[in-house]
Amino acid sequence: MDFLFEISADGCGVGDVVEMDAMRLLEAFEENYPDAGAAVGADLRAGVLEATFSASGKSLHEASESARRMFLRAAGASGLKPINLISFTGRAEPAEQALAS
Repeated sequence: MDFLFEISADGCGVGDVVEMDAMRLLEAFEENYPDAGAAVGADLRAGVLEATFSASGKSLHEASESARRMFLRAAGASGLKPINLISFTGRAEPAEQALAS
């Protein structure tokens, strides 16, 4: 099953710095996980990075573990350290929800 994950993390600064962090994180996702469909944004005022992407697993728990590894690898590849997660949520993607109903 595919699951959609939304992660928020403190950026390494504010304004233009966070915007650059978001661009570097998106590039790292695209290079390491091109099939994840990652989208990365930033709340420039709050200095928060927001990433949305897909991960697969037999259960939400299994997919969550995979998503955590994916995010940390992409963050490391982008040079973003340390990472302070603010939120981490996952749910079945809409197509999967329709099949289950």
